[in-house]
Amino acid sequence: MKKFLDCISIVGATPSKFHGTKKYISTGAVATTEIDESEVVEVTYEDRPSRANLSAEAGDILFAKMQGTRKTLLLDSETEKNIYSTGFYAVRANPEVITTECLYYLIDSELFLAQKDKNCSGATQKAITNGGMAKIEISVPPLSEQGILVDKLKHLTQLIADKKKQLNLFDEIIKSRFIEMFEDPVTNPLRWAMLPLEKCLTVLGGYAFKSEEFKTSGVPVLRIGNINTGAFTPTNMVYWSKDDCLTRYQVLPGDLVISLTGTVGKDDYGNVCILGNAYPMYYLNQRNAKLILDDELNKHYLSELLKFSQIKKKLTGISRGVRQANISNRDILNLVVPIPPIEIQVQFAAFVEQVDKSKFEIQQSLEKLEILKKSLMQQYFG
Repeated sequence: MKKFLDCISIVGATPSKFHGTKKYISTGAVATTEIDESEVVEVTYEDRPSRANLSAEAGDILFAKMQGTRKTLLLDSETEKNIYSTGFYAVRANPEVITTECLYYLIDSELFLAQKDKNCSGATQKAITNGGMAKIEISVPPLSEQGILVDKLKHLTQLIADKKKQLNLFDEIIKSRFIEMFEDPVTNPLRWAMLPLEKCLTVLGGYAFKSEEFKTSGVPVLRIGNINTGAFTPTNMVYWSKDDCLTRYQVLPGDLVISLTGTVGKDDYGNVCILGNAYPMYYLNQRNAKLILDDELNKHYLSELLKFSQIKKKLTGISRGVRQANISNRDILNLVVPIPPIEIQVQFAAFVEQVDKSKFEIQQSLEKLEILKKSLMQQYFG
């Protein structure tokens, strides 16, 4: 084991004065390991935000200081031109200990992130500091083996990215089929009946489970973080002992759920998810809701409909809160949307289910690749 600080130098500097504008990359503009160009803003030297005060060089690695946050960038000749938030650390590999690419994969690994989170400090927003990094110890493979490891990780990373692209393509196919069958749900050119959702469904809110009483086994409790991306994510799962008094809050594979709380300005709430069969049953936590549909509304139709940005904005646009955004049950029930005949909705659902079979095969392959990558990381860095 080595001290993390023996493997790196902390680098980064205040940006030199410049003319014109530069791209400012906030922590929110980084999606795991890539810059989200839609979140990038152009700033002048004089008018840049106070946090836009970090510059670094090609070959330097940036990672988010905040606890529970995975955002990692390896800068190149293009991205070194940007200005970055002081919410990032900028570090450089010690060439006598570790290569730049090997350090990048190490910092992006769950093994490093767990140690970073453990050593974060702060009263409100916990983050890693120089003192916290001094406590991090890591296992580093010999320099002679790092090239082989990096090649393997690059190959696996590319395969994983390709699988994710395939899944995104299937989602686009479903959306295209929706538009082909129903056309634009906002302008409704086919003149489908426009009804408030209260005519077609009921909303079941979740139960206020006490977090201090969560278990390590039992019935999984479905929290916001498990569905706020629009797909079920089995991370940081918590559990509750089976309780017949909570039957009302049971949700099952195939049920349609929606996240009701998120962050103002972010796309992390108002997202719908049809649960898969990762678990045979769940309990529904507060600030999530189950949508119980009548016979005239199909879950696949409604799920796709609520993904359209302009339809979703009718919900999120009236959300309440300054920093935390909230959607009420009544907001959902009052939402007026086109409701085609159920026979046509069922035709669309049949198409979705066929596509989902192909998606399932890709998802299984993706999960195996991710397990293989984690195993390789554990082998070399664990």
